[in-house]
Amino acid sequence: MSAFVDGRRYTTDRATLLARGEYDGGPAWMALEKFTFLFRGHDGRYFAQFRMRASGNVHSERYWIEPMSEVDAIPMYWELPDHLLPFVEAFTPPQAQRPA
Repeated sequence: MSAFVDGRRYTTDRATLLARGEYDGGPAWMALEKFTFLFRGHDGRYFAQFRMRASGNVHSERYWIEPMSEVDAIPMYWELPDHLLPFVEAFTPPQAQRPA
């Protein structure tokens, strides 16, 4: 997925997936499924991709991206149950991870 937000492009295909999770919530009549994916872009910017749909209805899917600061990304990382990278690696700037 790719989206422009506030004049900047965010692309999940070129970003590193840090954590993800699923949230089933809402009133019983609503039965929403919400999936959250936390990314770090190749330039070090953090963003979340959200997918929401009515339970069992694939035609009701809605996707959106929300940019966030590192300060906002850290609590989201801990709230999501599936961590694809350890915390230190997820929040070390990409330039600092390259071998000298």
